[in-house]
Amino acid sequence: MNPDPVAVPVPPQRRRVLQRMLLNLALIVGGFLLLYAGALFFLQRKLIYFPRDYPVNYGMTLGGVGGTEIVFETPAGRQTMFYLPPRDNPDAPPKRLWILFGGNGSLALDWLDIAETAGRQGPGLGFLLVDYPGYGNCAGKPSRTTILHTIDAVLPALARHLDAPVPTLEADLNVLGHSLGAATALEFATRHPVQRAYIISPFTSLLDMARRQVFWPMMHLLRDRFDNRARLAELAARTPRPEILLFHGEQDDIVPFAMGRELATLHPDLIDFHPQPTLDHNWILDVLKNDLARRMTEQGR
Repeated sequence: MNPDPVAVPVPPQRRRVLQRMLLNLALIVGGFLLLYAGALFFLQRKLIYFPRDYPVNYGMTLGGVGGTEIVFETPAGRQTMFYLPPRDNPDAPPKRLWILFGGNGSLALDWLDIAETAGRQGPGLGFLLVDYPGYGNCAGKPSRTTILHTIDAVLPALARHLDAPVPTLEADLNVLGHSLGAATALEFATRHPVQRAYIISPFTSLLDMARRQVFWPMMHLLRDRFDNRARLAELAARTPRPEILLFHGEQDDIVPFAMGRELATLHPDLIDFHPQPTLDHNWILDVLKNDLARRMTEQGR
C-alpha cells in the first residue's frame, strides 16, 4: 500500500514570482479590455455609419427631373435635401407628400428612380429625399441626435420653400425608408401625423444589431439607440393609426430576416408583412421598385 503523498510547500520566493506573473497577466488583460472598450465607445460611429459624397455633376441628374435642392440649418450645420414637385402642377404644394430616407451607405438621390416612377403614375405627388448629416452635401457627423435634428427640420424647411403652412403638407404625409432609413422613417412617423409608412429591411433595434457584432457587455456601450420596437409600439397606440407595410428579404445577410418577422409578429394588426423569399438586403429595392411606386400612388386602406 502506497503512503499518502506529502504536499511539497512552494518556496516563498517562487510564490511571489507566480503572484507577480498573475498580476501582470490580469493587468495586461484588463488594459486590453479598457483599450478595446474605449476605442469601441469613441470610434463606434465610424463602424455604424458610412457617409458618401455626391459627384460634382449631381445637379445635372436632379435638374433633369425638375428637382430642387433645398438648404436648411440644424445644430449640425448646413443641410441639404431634394424636392421633386408634382409633375402635373409643379408650382402647387403636393396633395400627397412622400418623405424618403435611405440606408446606411446610400444617398438621398439614390431614391430618384423610385420617386420618378411613382410620380409618373399619379397626380399631385411630391417627394422629399433626405440626406443625413455628413452624407452628400450635408455638414456635421451622423448620429441619432443629429439625424433627429434633421428630421425635425425638414418639414418646416419645405414649408418655407413652398410658402405653404406645415399642416397643408401634413394633410397626406407618408414615409418610406430602407434599413437605417426604416428606423429614421419610424422616428419621423412618431412626430407627425403620417398616414402611410413603408419600411424595408428594418432591424428590431440597433442594440440587437450591436449584439451580433460585439460580445456582452461591450454591446451596452452603444451610443445611438434606434429602437424600432418602441417606435412601432408608439404608432400602434395612436388614433388613428398609420398604414404600415413591412418588406424584408429572407436572404438578407446584413439585417436578419428574423428581425423584420419579429416586428411584424409583435403588431400583426398594424403591420402588413411582405416577406421576399429570394431577395437580400440591397437587391430588394431594385426588385420592388415598380411595386413600391404603384403602392405610393394608391389611396390605401
